[in-house]
Amino acid sequence: MIYVSDDGGPIRTIIGLRNTVWTGEYPSVKSGWSLPWESRLERDYMWVCETDTAVVWFLAQPLRIEIAVDDETYEYIPDVYEDRADGSVQITEIKKHREEIARDPRYELKLDLARYVCEGLGWTFKILEESDIHLPKVVFRNIRDMHDDGKLAVPLADMLAVRSHIEAVGGATTLGAAAKTLGGWQRGFALLKAMMVRRIVEIDLRLPFCFDNIVTLVPRTLASSRPGHRPLHRKIERPENPPAR
Repeated sequence: MIYVSDDGGPIRTIIGLRNTVWTGEYPSVKSGWSLPWESRLERDYMWVCETDTAVVWFLAQPLRIEIAVDDETYEYIPDVYEDRADGSVQITEIKKHREEIARDPRYELKLDLARYVCEGLGWTFKILEESDIHLPKVVFRNIRDMHDDGKLAVPLADMLAVRSHIEAVGGATTLGAAAKTLGGWQRGFALLKAMMVRRIVEIDLRLPFCFDNIVTLVPRTLASSRPGHRPLHRKIERPENPPAR
């Protein structure tokens, strides 16, 4: 079985009796929720999802999977659920190092079962470690720099001005030129970061932020949906016959 919360947000209210201690919350514009995180690495991955234009919507602690094997029921709560622009769904488990999993055979079995259930639904199941999230360093530095400005409101006139400019110059411009259309570097750069969070533009993060970073439009066919646009099913029957160990 797969369960989600009644309000469609993080399932933390359901797992309150499991003695989980939340160490922080991240107010996400893209998801429309304040998302709980239990480690800084989880928070950092939320920053990645918030700025990644390939992620349309995401949710932390999104659901609970229950699967029975023999006389025992295993429960698993993923770290992050992602609706992606290519139409796929990704379930992401975050660990500082993958070796942590091998040290706990029961936990390793639980992840294997969770992978089996997710793949049976056509979802991708990924385990990411610190290096997957923090490297390349320049990319993660840029993502971290976008954190505060990403929450800014984007006036419709500014969004239209940037779109018109980029289309007029052939589909790609520089960060400096795009900022100029919005009144100058300070205001324009901040608004462009907010537009990337909203999947209006994409800024090339492979270089440190400067006037020369390339800026393109996110294709209209992949335009951002409203937060919570694709609510999870309240209950999904699990696939039969889980893999043997």
